[in-house]
Amino acid sequence: MKKDNDPEKLMLDDLREELSDRYAHIIDKEDHKIKQDKGLSENFQKQFKGTCQYCRNFGHKAMKCRLHLQDEARGQQNSRSNTKSHQGD
Repeated sequence: MKKDNDPEKLMLDDLREELSDRYAHIIDKEDHKIKQDKGLSENFQKQFKGTCQYCRNFGHKAMKCRLHLQDEARGQQNSRSNTKSHQGD
């Protein structure tokens, strides 16, 4: 058995502490990267593969339709979809 003031034991304790710090740093770095990647993936959504019920254009939903949002801001409700659907007659 070695005494508490033995230099070899002191070095071993220092080594354990250093390894523990490095391990904690690696784990924190990986956790940060996972959170960052998850945040990025939440921003990207699949393209809508259907027709807008407001303007009848392909690729977006009525709730995201720019024309719908503009018309709502002006106070016009559903005027574009009504005129566009009757144009072919």
